[in-house]
Amino acid sequence: MCQACGKRPQIQGNPVVECHHKDPLSNGTRETKLSDLVTLCPTCHRAVHTREPAYSLKDLKKLLKLA
Repeated sequence: MCQACGKRPQIQGNPVVECHHKDPLSNGTRETKLSDLVTLCPTCHRAVHTREPAYSLKDLKKLLKLA
C-alpha cells in the first residue's frame, strides 16, 4: 500500500509499490534500515522526487490533500 495516497496499485492482480529511501543513497555508503524506507506507488514516488531535496512523506501527504 502507498503510504502517501493509500492506494493499492496492481498489475494483473500483483501489487506494484516502490521503496523510497528517506535518506537518499546518494548521501553516501551506509547500511539501510527498514525505518529509512517508505512504500510508495509509482506516481507518488515520482512526485516525491520533483524537487531537491525530495519531499518528505508528511509534505507529500499535505500536497495530495490540496489536489
